[in-house]
Amino acid sequence: MRVAWRFAFALMALFVVSTAAPSEYLAHPNGTAVIDEAGILRPAARESLNEILTTFDKNSTNQIMLVSLKSLGGYSIEEIGVEQARALGIGQKGRDNGVLLLVAPHEHKVRIEVGYGLEGVLTDMRAKRIISNKILPYFRQGDYESGVISGISAIISTIEGGDIKFDPLNANAQQDPSNKDFAIFMVLFAVLLFAILSRRVTRRRRSDEDIISSADIISEIARSSRMRGGSSGDFGRFGGNGGFSGGGFSGGGGSFGGGGASGSW
Repeated sequence: MRVAWRFAFALMALFVVSTAAPSEYLAHPNGTAVIDEAGILRPAARESLNEILTTFDKNSTNQIMLVSLKSLGGYSIEEIGVEQARALGIGQKGRDNGVLLLVAPHEHKVRIEVGYGLEGVLTDMRAKRIISNKILPYFRQGDYESGVISGISAIISTIEGGDIKFDPLNANAQQDPSNKDFAIFMVLFAVLLFAILSRRVTRRRRSDEDIISSADIISEIARSSRMRGGSSGDFGRFGGNGGFSGGGFSGGGGSFGGGGASGSW
């Protein structure tokens, strides 16, 4: 009987080892909300998106991360997605309010991994719609940057219960890189504005000086643009390295159980 139990335990251990996503196929924490191993974003867009997600984290406590991987290593994106989200600890411990947007361009796979605490808001069906309607149309054209920005905007909009009606790209912008840069900046600005102003709902009972107005945000953007020379290539970045107003991004230990959706193109 003891031998049988040992044999069963050995089989179980072998199964766990063979099905778990190995660490070499996972991106590792780097203090930012964007880990772009596959290089699908331009440096300026990567930095701006990191600022947006870091600011969203600070103003809503919900955490969203983007990870692009060079390879899934033969594993399914669902396996890698849940293991990646757990390894990065996206979201707050106890609230489990994290979301991972995972992109594997070489395998043509994308996934939105949702923490337990947000599954009631960012449901599997809503995550699937975001992938199908907001992300894949751009990915099919090879425009990963616009697909990511469109997807992130929709995720934030869904979590906060609003609607950001910005499209990161239009037909004219596809032909003119400067138009595309401006369109992307407008989307990132809209996301940041939406995220910060959403604090009005949760902070109604506090004094007026505790609430950041749209004028404050616009003033900060103007100040940042002046400091950086107002280059459109900077996408209106805020502050220094690693986060808004000098702060950094780090996961807090949120839990994931496989909620979300996947797509391919």
